[in-house]
Amino acid sequence: MKHILAVVALLSMGALSRAQIIHPYECHCGVFVSYPAGVSEVYRMEPLHLEGCDDASLCTQACTDEWNTLTNNGDLTTELPNGYTLGQDICLSAVEHFIPFLNDEPGFVNARLCEGNWKDTGLSTRQNICCNAGHNYDCES
Repeated sequence: MKHILAVVALLSMGALSRAQIIHPYECHCGVFVSYPAGVSEVYRMEPLHLEGCDDASLCTQACTDEWNTLTNNGDLTTELPNGYTLGQDICLSAVEHFIPFLNDEPGFVNARLCEGNWKDTGLSTRQNICCNAGHNYDCES
């Protein structure tokens, strides 16, 4: 019985300590495509952590730096750390956003600090995005 109580106590402490590891000041970077009816997010990078929610320009700069470094300035043929090319990763993510088909669409990079609005970074993908049911293909072929 003592062992069960000890296990329950340890699990409770672990759950409480895990719940306290929160970093609320997140900067989000995403790729969007535009349609005649509006704009949709098709890809989101891992959130970046900042010191506060007061300066959106820091988030825009952080997204710019991360995008340029990780994607070779938006080249869809760049291999990412997960083994996929940027184009393939965008197409897989687009399916998760219920957008399985993209036909020669430019991707625009936006940044959002904390719970604020998305802001255009002025960056884009080097090539237009073409996806067929989650599979990336060269729009030129």
